[in-house]
Amino acid sequence: MEDDPVLAYHQASKHAPYRYAPGPGYLDWANQPDPFRRFPGTAQELLPLAHGCSDPPFVTLWQQRTLPPQPLHAGSLSYLLAYSLGLAVWKLYGQNRWALRCHPSSGNLHPIEANLLAADPFAGVLHYSARDHLLERRWQPSQPAHWRSLFPPGCFAIALSLVHQRESWKYGLRSYRYCQLNLGHAAAAVAFAAAALGWQTAIAWQLGDQKLATMAGLQEWSSVEKEHPGLLLTLSTQTHPPAFSWSALAESVAQHPFLDQPSPLAAQKLPVWPGIDAVSSACHKADGGCFAGEEKSVWPPLTPSSCTLSAATLLRGRRSGQAYDPRPVLSQASFFRILDRLLPRAGLPPWDLLPEAARVHPVLLVHRVADLPPGRYLLLRDPQQLALWQTLLPADTAWQPVAAAPAHLPLFLLKEEPCAEQAALISCQQEIAADGFFSLALLADFAQGLAKGAWGYRALHWEAGIIGQVLYLAAEEEGVRGTGIGCFFDDLFHQWLGVTDNRLQTIYHFTIGMPIADQRIQTTHPYAHLPKERLDYQPA
Repeated sequence: MEDDPVLAYHQASKHAPYRYAPGPGYLDWANQPDPFRRFPGTAQELLPLAHGCSDPPFVTLWQQRTLPPQPLHAGSLSYLLAYSLGLAVWKLYGQNRWALRCHPSSGNLHPIEANLLAADPFAGVLHYSARDHLLERRWQPSQPAHWRSLFPPGCFAIALSLVHQRESWKYGLRSYRYCQLNLGHAAAAVAFAAAALGWQTAIAWQLGDQKLATMAGLQEWSSVEKEHPGLLLTLSTQTHPPAFSWSALAESVAQHPFLDQPSPLAAQKLPVWPGIDAVSSACHKADGGCFAGEEKSVWPPLTPSSCTLSAATLLRGRRSGQAYDPRPVLSQASFFRILDRLLPRAGLPPWDLLPEAARVHPVLLVHRVADLPPGRYLLLRDPQQLALWQTLLPADTAWQPVAAAPAHLPLFLLKEEPCAEQAALISCQQEIAADGFFSLALLADFAQGLAKGAWGYRALHWEAGIIGQVLYLAAEEEGVRGTGIGCFFDDLFHQWLGVTDNRLQTIYHFTIGMPIADQRIQTTHPYAHLPKERLDYQPA
């Protein structure tokens, strides 16, 4: 594994009971990175929080294209950004105050920045400021008519970039993984908010990093932290994905420089963690893509839940559980509905973001689900890979289909055994992995995922982050809560599972349970600090 720079990084960034991945060892609070990047001196476009859009029930987002597309205007763009990349709530504990966003981030550090590329309702390249829900105009076309001609009607794009130092300040070498997982979460969050508007979202898989950096204005600022290309989302109010000319867009942007300089994120420029720039360079993506084009499985429609929350309420109400009550039991119906939402159905958010068959599959450690024995289970998100997985797991694996599950759900009992204690140990001895109804590990097929090139390492993490976002929302829909777990003992889990082939690697852990609320923490509306006329609620 050490001969390949990407695989060598993955191995070096693993935690183990006797050795954690290289990290700072302490938190330099005096130089804590600012979670909000600003571009001082740029013209600002205020987004109306009273967006004026219809807000459908969240359950309708699981149905095949049933919502008529709403027109693209400042209000609908505001809805999209507010309920995907915007703030969810402010929290207060003593003298401490911090914001959560609608998409999660490991450690609430938020390495992702977002830039809008559009002709309507705002022409140019504009940075989204989540804190104040506004756009900062970073680049404006000198030939508006030509710029407008580059965008299909009702279409625009959102470029997501990464500031690695925001994560490495706390997590060191492993933070590159977390940044890529965060991109998957954010992309899925945009796809769900867009679906509530009847819009389609796609990832521009053919686009290379260099063009993305050009279009998003990712310059080498000498005095502030660098932004690295992440991914580009295309959004459309039409019933078909838009066709963009990325070369023409990049050439148009390159004709005129970005005349902005962002504010620094810390009192002193944050250092680059050794090894992260190396793996980032190794995972560079050129233009074009080489997808295998496998035939995807076809799944029956999803069973609706009894959730009555609107899309905006649930998308903004998503939270990470901090502690779970170890006594309640999850119903079988809720358990199967949550798992069913992980199957990559074409035409449903966020699975249209992924053009290939599933590369990432959850191994579940079930603790307390009604009438299901505790043990290890596998949800094979692509049943066509069953024969392969049977060769990769130990010969004594049970492979017993779960009789109580819906007939189409490829859920297998691998081994019946109590596994709560092992779940906690594997998750860096975190009790939350044992106290939930179940925890899970997302295993990625590195042989298939990296077949397209080293940048496939990023794509595997995006897929895992997308799965994580679905788990968060599916849990909220059932009245429970999810928690992403980035700290786990990689190879200890592989050893416990009996995996000896390096092609299977765990890249994300997750747990779902009944949350215990911390009554000491107060919350306020995410935009209560804005002028009253911009708020989308009426104060009590």
